[in-house]
Amino acid sequence: MSNLGKKGKDYRHGDEKAELVMEALRKAAPFKDTLAVDDQLYAAFRERNARINNIACVLFVAGMVCGYLVPWGVRGSFSGWDIGVMFGLATGLATFWILAACLTLGGFDRLKEFMTFYSAKYEINAKVIFLGIYVPIIAGGVVSAWFAYFSS
Repeated sequence: MSNLGKKGKDYRHGDEKAELVMEALRKAAPFKDTLAVDDQLYAAFRERNARINNIACVLFVAGMVCGYLVPWGVRGSFSGWDIGVMFGLATGLATFWILAACLTLGGFDRLKEFMTFYSAKYEINAKVIFLGIYVPIIAGGVVSAWFAYFSS
């Protein structure tokens, strides 16, 4: 078993559907620098970046909840566009938190470190996931918000 396999297990929680999604992501965007992150480096990265990641997870859930509740409070109803708003808000809050925290704490070097930690933790290429999945979800959330709240 590679070092990366041992590290990647710290996020697993036994949900078979989540594991299938993560396995598909691992195959679609594998983390190729497995040898560059040994156990000692991973432990240091985890110490410095786990809190940022954990807060991002909480913000994701908060974004989903707010994305569900706000339409009821604003319009008294929930439309199909609000699903896009939910995912866009959740992904946006988490992603912008990561960017803000990393750039504030150490600039682009800290962001690169976080991306390496994220890649090693989840055994996926974080750059591909952030740019190829998260950014389009956020953009879709912005478009959905436009149609849900601003177009007549």
